[in-house]
Amino acid sequence: MSRKEKIGLLLLVVIATAPFVVNLRDTFLSDDWDWLRITRERDQPLYEYFATNYEGTRDRGSYRPMMNVFWVTHEALYGLEPIGYHASLILLHVVNTLLVYLILLRLPWIPTNRRTVCAFFTALFFAILPSHAEAVAWIAAVNDPLMTFFYLLSLLALLRARDASSRRTWWYIGSLISFTLSLLTKEMALTLPLVVGPFILLDSLHGKGRSAGATIKRTALLATPYLALLALYFFVRWYATGVFFGYYSHDVDPSGEVFFLSYASMMIGHLFSNPWRTVVTEWVFSVKDVVLGATALFGMIALLFAAQKRRGRVMFALGAAWLVTLLPLSSFVLPISKYMSEEGERWIYLPSVFFCALVAYVLTYVFLVRRYVAVILVALIVLFWTTTLFEKTWRWHEGALLARQTIASFLAIAEREKYDGIVAVGRPETFHGVLLFRTGFPQAIELMGGRRHDILPIAYTWY
Repeated sequence: MSRKEKIGLLLLVVIATAPFVVNLRDTFLSDDWDWLRITRERDQPLYEYFATNYEGTRDRGSYRPMMNVFWVTHEALYGLEPIGYHASLILLHVVNTLLVYLILLRLPWIPTNRRTVCAFFTALFFAILPSHAEAVAWIAAVNDPLMTFFYLLSLLALLRARDASSRRTWWYIGSLISFTLSLLTKEMALTLPLVVGPFILLDSLHGKGRSAGATIKRTALLATPYLALLALYFFVRWYATGVFFGYYSHDVDPSGEVFFLSYASMMIGHLFSNPWRTVVTEWVFSVKDVVLGATALFGMIALLFAAQKRRGRVMFALGAAWLVTLLPLSSFVLPISKYMSEEGERWIYLPSVFFCALVAYVLTYVFLVRRYVAVILVALIVLFWTTTLFEKTWRWHEGALLARQTIASFLAIAEREKYDGIVAVGRPETFHGVLLFRTGFPQAIELMGGRRHDILPIAYTWY
């Protein structure tokens, strides 16, 4: 590795870390308190969560045993001190940024003269994407960065297996193990075989001297173990929760309109934050038929372009990977006109990898043709996304301060008056999209105060 590359990697580490330093000492928020309750009240060994849902029962819910591993280990190490939890999230984000760089650096179908620039731009955009604020600043959202870590590790190990002259089998096995761990962290990892298949196919097409039959056979041979693991996962998930599909206690809505609106909402989330996210989403929803037609036309043009040009194939592969990783979100549509929170941005943490790669690949091509134009575009993107991300992480910091103040005030009153039952009026639920006490308020009071109170929240406030 050259000195210039080392400086670039160090720069990526600093850029990925800087926006979240302010959140290091932020208190627990909302669902964090529920996870702490589950962790402290568990009456079963940690390994049994691999055969139950995250609450230790088999009554639907989510199957995410690696989340229980995270919370149990961190609670044992740090207790009620949030700094250790936040440090782990920031470290995950930094490592994911570096993994993105290493993966793009090893994609053989990106021309060599563009590969380093494309890899750096992709990692840079991923590090500063504003939609990552929720995923990294909120401890309960750790499942997205953690799942993405195992997901990217699996892709990188697969690429290493392709390049390795020896120990190729071990790299491939490592990829399968990482895929399994990503599935055990969050259901969204089930998209990896759908990403691996086209990537292997494009790699095979890039190779010389292979017939169409040999290409298809090689793709199927390498992709089959991932599909087998996925089938095993669905069986285990059914055994642990009683459902094959669905999130929490809800089933997937398969309607075409919900599918399209969910995709549109998540794609907009890559580019805009509130209030612009709400404005753009409302407009798209109001003209959804026009947008759907334009999307279909653009898709056909992209297919034709991909069939004719090598760079078109690369763009199509990255775009397809982006759309595929959004598939598990296809049943999530928030009533935007009534629900002003930015909650849900954490869900697009993984898809943003391929979104950033697609943007970076286009800018890399511009960079080689019109260098000054590309530099100006990159500078504008970095400036806009960085300032927006710093603004949002500061908002999470302010929300945490408000939550800490709320808990302290409540405990002071409860201890002074010695009440057994309390009615909480005006409890802050959100703060500019930051979830304060959507859930977890009674658990926060109990854990911080040392005794249980009968709390009846009858009114909420939004900021």
